[in-house]
Amino acid sequence: MFYSPGDYETLNGFIYSVTGKIPGEGEVIYYDNLEIKILKASPQTVEEVLIKIRPIKKEKSKLN
Repeated sequence: MFYSPGDYETLNGFIYSVTGKIPGEGEVIYYDNLEIKILKASPQTVEEVLIKIRPIKKEKSKLN
């Protein structure tokens, strides 16, 4: 699931809802199949990120 409903309307709001804080530069956040690296941030806001979409790992079937 990419979108998680919440009380936010911006990427900053989403990041804050996932982490509970404003992350610092260089921090990496993993959410489902997303890898969000904080490239530039101030104490009040995240200013630049790099988002990578990682492959979703499929669970092996118990029938095989």
